[in-house]
Amino acid sequence: MKNTKNIYGKLELVLRIARRASLAGLTVLFLSTVVSAQTTVFSFGTKLPNEVTPTTDTYEMEFRLFDAAAAGNQIGATNVINAVDVKTREFNVWLDFGAAAFPGADRYTEISLRRNASLTFTVITPRERILSVPYAIRALNATTADNALKLNGVDASGFVQTTDPRLSDSRDPNPGSSNYIQNTTISQTPADFNISGSGTANIFNTVTQYNIGGSRILSNAGMNNTFGGVGTGPNNNGTQNSFFGSLAGNSNQSGGSNSFFGYRAGVFNFTGAQNSYFGNNAGSLSRGGSNSHFGAATGGNGTGGFNSFFGMLSGAGNTAGENNSFIGYSAGTANTTGGNNIALGANANVGANDLTFATAIGAGAVVGASNRLVLGRSADDVQIPGGLFVNGTGGINAPFLRATVVAAVTQFNLNGDRILSAYGGTSIFVGVAAGSVNTTGARNSFFGVLAGSQTTNGAQNSFFGAQAGNLNSTGDDNAFFGNRAGSQSTGNGNSFFGSFAGSNGAASGDDNTFVGHNADFTITQSQGFNNTLLGANAKIDVITNGTVLNFATAIGAGAKVEFSDMVVIGKAAGVYDGVSRPADIVRTRGIFQPALGSPGGSPVCFNNGLSLCSSSFRYKKDVAPYFSAVFRSRCG
Repeated sequence: MKNTKNIYGKLELVLRIARRASLAGLTVLFLSTVVSAQTTVFSFGTKLPNEVTPTTDTYEMEFRLFDAAAAGNQIGATNVINAVDVKTREFNVWLDFGAAAFPGADRYTEISLRRNASLTFTVITPRERILSVPYAIRALNATTADNALKLNGVDASGFVQTTDPRLSDSRDPNPGSSNYIQNTTISQTPADFNISGSGTANIFNTVTQYNIGGSRILSNAGMNNTFGGVGTGPNNNGTQNSFFGSLAGNSNQSGGSNSFFGYRAGVFNFTGAQNSYFGNNAGSLSRGGSNSHFGAATGGNGTGGFNSFFGMLSGAGNTAGENNSFIGYSAGTANTTGGNNIALGANANVGANDLTFATAIGAGAVVGASNRLVLGRSADDVQIPGGLFVNGTGGINAPFLRATVVAAVTQFNLNGDRILSAYGGTSIFVGVAAGSVNTTGARNSFFGVLAGSQTTNGAQNSFFGAQAGNLNSTGDDNAFFGNRAGSQSTGNGNSFFGSFAGSNGAASGDDNTFVGHNADFTITQSQGFNNTLLGANAKIDVITNGTVLNFATAIGAGAKVEFSDMVVIGKAAGVYDGVSRPADIVRTRGIFQPALGSPGGSPVCFNNGLSLCSSSFRYKKDVAPYFSAVFRSRCG
């Protein structure tokens, strides 16, 4: 654009005339009047380019100030003028970007216009460079003329002394004194400092620990240890320990090679070594060694070792039992002193607290005797206690089959359906029609009715649950756990955990991770890549079928994410399971500053939280510029 006009151009002409006037008093009086009336508002006028039509009309305009002719950063708030009269493409308006907007660097004005609210704004290019006259606003930040030669009224000579005897008097702090912090790489003792505000350093090196709020938050006391969190490892004498989370490993003394992650994880471990605990209160009462506990409140109270517990409350009753493997919510909770037991599935359990070599596989499965393996509940008509027992008539002449060894060349059938097979020596399929059309796929593990039933040459897949990975044919490296988990997925590298997780969408998307019941896309056959859902009914809320979202993350039961490259924490207000619930409250221990996108983007409204406005600004009340909570004006 061209022909910019500023009203301060007229002011400059008047000042030029005043300087030539012979009466100095008149000049001083005039300048005093101008300065006292000065504000940050200035006149801005220009002529629109030829492509703007009609040439004479009333337009709605937005004015934004930038620090570059293209791209760059917006300075100050957007000036919105609803009615600007344009005559033969020329107009003049009053703008105000604030005093801080003009520190002396180049500034450019961007104009957007439209004829009425039903149209979208058109950005006029190029931006208009602000000339020198508006920089008179900078005078608001200048000190008074009196202080040009003085500091707060005191002559400069009062601050520069050459004869004061104190300049050469030897008194503390002398060089090397402990009364000040010295610039040296050698440790200075004793020396303390206390500052407010924030600081920056390339490397900040402490001898013992980092504190926050007076509490140790990070240290590596001892040999090859790392402790992160309040109260982690305060009494530790062991080596190669990693404790992360408030009170994690709080009582550990000589135990070594332990990894505790989560609030109170391994809190009462004293001497146990080579344990791995992950989750809130995971292994909190366990005092044995070589245990692996994953999930909240796993591990029981006792000295048992060599146990592997995965899932909330799994192994929660264990005291002295060893070599047990309990996987699933509340799995193996009845075991106290028994050893070498396996419980696989939610609430899978042992029938007595002291069994040995007892195995229960399946949700709710219970094994009642030592040296017995139970697959499913009794209602499932499948038991393997010692030998092989198959209840029901099936395709054999007796109600059950017992043998020391039962061998099959290709598969095992129940009631005429293939129930167990192993393809190529590297894959295993358990369940009716599981992996039934697999031809060349290798290293696949399918467990459940119709699990991987369409897989032909996909490899390295693990599907557990009815119809888990049902439509996957050529995808590789997928892990689906739960009823219908990933049943629609055909992609690669996906991990879906939970009933119906990834069952609706995901399609050919890759590298997605969904954890929780029904965690999925909201529309069938949607797809995306590198998305993450954590929580029951967490959703990637696509708007239309076939929309692709990437790097979208929703955390919390009922949380929904709508756009790529977005993280949503917590659910919105609404009705869940027939109950009206408010939006989740998200708390952090530090400063949380949301990123609202690039300046000059869509309007943002506050309605129980920040969100994109649902309608035009012209229908809003209490419209005001948004200033970041951490913004500080250079004018103070």
